[in-house]
Amino acid sequence: MSRSVRSPNADLVSFELLIDDAPLPDDIVVRSFEVDQGLNRLPRVRIVVEDGNAAEQAFDVSSASLFVPGAGIALALGYHGQNTRVFQGIVLAQSIRIEAVGSPVLIVTCGDRAEKLARLTAPVVGDDLNDEDMVAEILQGAGLDADLARMSGRSAREVRQGATAWDCLLGIASANGLVVSVGNGRVALAAPSFDAPDLFAAYGDSILGLELSMNAATQDAAVRVEAFDAEGHERISATASEPSVNAHGNLTGKVLSRALDVTRSVMSDSAMQPERLQAWADAILFECRLSRVTGKVLLPGNASLVAGHLLELNGLGDRFNGNAYMTSVRHIVESGAWQTSVFLGFEDRV
Repeated sequence: MSRSVRSPNADLVSFELLIDDAPLPDDIVVRSFEVDQGLNRLPRVRIVVEDGNAAEQAFDVSSASLFVPGAGIALALGYHGQNTRVFQGIVLAQSIRIEAVGSPVLIVTCGDRAEKLARLTAPVVGDDLNDEDMVAEILQGAGLDADLARMSGRSAREVRQGATAWDCLLGIASANGLVVSVGNGRVALAAPSFDAPDLFAAYGDSILGLELSMNAATQDAAVRVEAFDAEGHERISATASEPSVNAHGNLTGKVLSRALDVTRSVMSDSAMQPERLQAWADAILFECRLSRVTGKVLLPGNASLVAGHLLELNGLGDRFNGNAYMTSVRHIVESGAWQTSVFLGFEDRV
């Protein structure tokens, strides 16, 4: 049974910030935290602290050894000292800001060690290298831990020349119906999970703001993929099977697709086994169905809101009640208040 997203005794926000496993010194004043994490994206944390002395012409916190790029960062958020880890990574950058009104600040940007994937070039794909081996090679070469679902295809050959390792991972994941999640130096490629939600939010109770959209224009009635057979001599095709996804609203993607009745056709010059072609077609329609409802919900701060999980929404009428699929989560702590924004569904990429 799900519980309310509104935490009990939520009148006092607390946090714990560790830098290279040491607590933040008490004399450093934190203005705000912003934690941004999601599927198919690299995590980011932004920490704003008071720094800068005009009389001494100095920025002591910036100049100290605390927030040097590469330093380890761990952040936990909660209430009344009952904190839950929401991020672990490293300092990537720092900047200072002076404005005409207000105190000067130091802005610290943090990310995951997997950030290097956005700078590395994807390796050349060999004919005998399948997707799973390709991903394992990329992550091992980058010194990152991996948690990989089974992948038997060779969609990496579709990756354009000079693409980054990160773009290659996203392309492989999409072609296999998987999503990418990153945390604490570990990269996971897994099928979306639609397990029963642990949390619920309701209009008039815990929903602080909301904007949702249900769009039939994003929904294909069918997906047909065509490629060469394994020998590369004849054209073969596959039509996607209707996937099982989260029950959000009372109009399924299949029902919405009747508005335009479009069959999407995808052509490839690669050679594929029939089962691989079928899996690719299924992956395209699966991602399509996860774009039928998109939007943002603003909620009281809660560390249990995690991208890739479901959130039960109530009080929004038949079209939008149900189990929403959270694809990214943003925590903002500022002026003693903590709010969490969750973003739902995937944006249509057609």
